[in-house]
Amino acid sequence: MPVSTIDCKTQPLVPPGTCPRCGSHSHVIGEGRGPHYASILCQNCGRFIRWVPKPQTPLLTAVQRAYLAELGHAGPLPQTQASGTQLIFEYLTGERW
Repeated sequence: MPVSTIDCKTQPLVPPGTCPRCGSHSHVIGEGRGPHYASILCQNCGRFIRWVPKPQTPLLTAVQRAYLAELGHAGPLPQTQASGTQLIFEYLTGERW
């Protein structure tokens, strides 16, 4: 595509995931700063590429589901590992019988 037909306002000059400095597609996860969870850096030259969002809350595991079934839980299953752990704790301590 001729250079004159590229609209710099709507099309990036560098494809996503490409290091603008060296053109590499190899990246590593780096440390976060301030409110940022982590960063993506170019593996070749170390240039900052973008920030990484905080991962979502882990979902309920198959082990937790099986254990809740074994404990006789008949209600709706919790959505997260933390709420599953809390529910199992309630069954084991007698708070939920």
